Amino acid sequence: MKRWRELGFAWKLIISLLSALFLCLITVTVSTQIITRKRLEKQAVENGLMEIRNKAERLELQLEEISSEANGFGANAEIGRLMRQSTLDTVERYRITMFLRSMMYSRAGIEKHQIYLQLYRSGLSFIQRELGSASGRSRHSIGIPENIYGDDLHCYGPHLSGNYGFSLDGKGAEVYTFQRRLYDQEERNAYGAVSFDVEVEEMRRIAFPEEDEIGFLTDPSGMGPVFRQNADFSDQQAKRMLDTCRRTGYGVVKEENLKGIAFCGKVRVGNLELCLVKLIPYDRLFAEAQQLMFGNIVLIALSFLLCILAMILISRNMTRPIRELDLCMQEMAGTKNLSFRVRDRVRYPNRDEVGRLIDETDQMLETIEEMFHHQELLSRAQRDAESRMLQAQINPHFLYNSLQGIASLALQNGEDEIFQYITMLGSRMHYSMDLEKTTAELKEEFRYVENYLALQNVRFGNTMETVILLSPEAEHIVVPKMILQPLAENAFKHGQICRQAGSFLKMTGEAEENELRIVMEDNGLGCDPETVKKMNRELAELKTENTEARGRRIGLVNILLRLKIFFPGGAEMNLETPDGGGMRVVITVHL
Repeated sequence: MKRWRELGFAWKLIISLLSALFLCLITVTVSTQIITRKRLEKQAVENGLMEIRNKAERLELQLEEISSEANGFGANAEIGRLMRQSTLDTVERYRITMFLRSMMYSRAGIEKHQIYLQLYRSGLSFIQRELGSASGRSRHSIGIPENIYGDDLHCYGPHLSGNYGFSLDGKGAEVYTFQRRLYDQEERNAYGAVSFDVEVEEMRRIAFPEEDEIGFLTDPSGMGPVFRQNADFSDQQAKRMLDTCRRTGYGVVKEENLKGIAFCGKVRVGNLELCLVKLIPYDRLFAEAQQLMFGNIVLIALSFLLCILAMILISRNMTRPIRELDLCMQEMAGTKNLSFRVRDRVRYPNRDEVGRLIDETDQMLETIEEMFHHQELLSRAQRDAESRMLQAQINPHFLYNSLQGIASLALQNGEDEIFQYITMLGSRMHYSMDLEKTTAELKEEFRYVENYLALQNVRFGNTMETVILLSPEAEHIVVPKMILQPLAENAFKHGQICRQAGSFLKMTGEAEENELRIVMEDNGLGCDPETVKKMNRELAELKTENTEARGRRIGLVNILLRLKIFFPGGAEMNLETPDGGGMRVVITVHL
């Protein structure tokens, strides 16, 4: 996790995209493989059921052809007549032998290992094999059970073929024997019997013509196998396989070394019932799917490598402006220089999210630089105010302590009014002497001006009426210290109030929503309209960077300058001439 946090944005983006792509590819591959296997399995079941039925029917038809061939004895009238005779000469016996040979080599039916014919009336028997034939007195009787009637076949096997008491060339083979009685159509008496031996190998060739097929033929119990082809499993496994697919015709085989789908078809010939079973192993069934999956994996691997290369190139190109922005921020942090512009350093012409980030970073740097500049100007203005205040004070602590002593003496002598005014003067000195406190609540500024006006009114014989109004909403607004007294001083210095009877001074403060409004109005001499217009223009054009005017008009310019610096929303000051004369100063602060 620590290494991941230390990785760059580009590498995190590449790794995240590649991980998502890899998961998608793996999901698609696995899902495709599962779906393909299910479809192949379903298709294999459909095709396998049809194929096993065809195989069973083909084997069954081939074996039933033996019964049709047995009908050939009766169809040939001459041969039928000879077989019903009680005695046969050499020529007649030869003719019967040739008839058996033609039946032996007939390609119309199943290939036979040998044919044995027994004639009851003459007591003769004939045997025909591929490599020879023989005839003579019957040495072996064809035993057909009594419950086999008419033209029905009697079948049994498998067993090793015999020569029925005759001496013939050739080796014996594992065969199935199919026997049938021969009847006189008119008298319905059996005049003989015929036996056909079919090699098990021939039955296997008919059932499984392909050499790589896996299957077996067995009796219904599953424990009497007739033959097996490529079936390397035990009798018990063969029985379980047959039981798996006996009811539905197919079943899934999950033996230890044998997994696949088994199909079962029934073969019925005469009294014989056999079960033909074919197995399709999973490795064969899904061989094509495995090859396809291997090919997909190779293609996915190549595609993945191409995606890695493409993502590296694309992500590096996309994150280049972010890296350049990061270098700019590092340079700014190292040099503490806020004057350069990111747009000049980062080459990114687009106006998308990254472009907006670059522009907003520039705006942020401009704002921070402006805030630093404002703070520096505010500090300078505050230092100037403190310096002027110190210069104006002549040992203020000595004066303050002296005033406290005089006030105590006046109180002791019962001069309450003198005590009150001296206390006001002391409070003003204490407020102005607190140089560490650069800001104050608006109610403190109003109280300071109120004390100043009271002292001035005493000085001029209490000839002035004062009105001080401050709304409760505005009392606790914090403002720069000493911003209202210069306005009151101007009323006395330039307005010459208190020089005549009926003088008044009114000061109000109100706060509404995000705006503070302070108004100071007097009925002094005022100024001519041109001077008012000039002063208003100078105040309107005042910038926070302009520090030259502060020494010229500390009572107006310095107040407005300090308010503009202190309040980010800005401030305005406007001078007005009332109808009755005098001067009205309106200060508007945007909170």
